[in-house]
Amino acid sequence: MKLYEAIQQGLASVTTMLIGAGLVEGKMLDPVQIKTETHVLFWEMIVPGGDASQKQLYVTYSIESANADDQYYLDGVSSGYEVIVAVDIFSRANDVATLVNAIETQVEEADWEFLFGSKNYDATNKAYAYRFLVKGTVS
Repeated sequence: MKLYEAIQQGLASVTTMLIGAGLVEGKMLDPVQIKTETHVLFWEMIVPGGDASQKQLYVTYSIESANADDQYYLDGVSSGYEVIVAVDIFSRANDVATLVNAIETQVEEADWEFLFGSKNYDATNKAYAYRFLVKGTVS
């Protein structure tokens, strides 16, 4: 497996986890659907402007790192990569327990790790920003 393939597979795995947790992929919706959707929306890396960035609660995710996993080497070629994906939750209400529990459950069911990164207040978005790291191996 090549590094770029590992990155894409890691991102696809996290997408599946987020959908399993009941979130809706924002890029699949048109602007009217984004405005009216009541489920939590998520995007890879950035939220488009307009109504999407005005949601009370939304999630973004992006690749944090992908490194050859030493325990998965075959004949000097890595057959597995440890992938870490940052999952950022933005909430104007500061109450994300239900959402975090749903995501964590999906991560655990996929045999990945769910780690706390940080909590901040994002003044630009006027929202609390929670960062979690989702760590797993792809091969």
